Amino acid sequence: MYIKNKRDNNKIEDFGSYQTLFLIEFFYFEIAYSSYTNY
Repeated sequence: MYIKNKRDNNKIEDFGSYQTLFLIEFFYFEIAYSSYTNY
């Protein structure tokens, strides 16, 4: 029971970290693209 709950929690954490990584890469791309067009 404990292992199953631990696995489910890890799945949720992986999804959250993946979503955060996607947002960071998206904002980084937006900043890099805007500075590239400024020059």
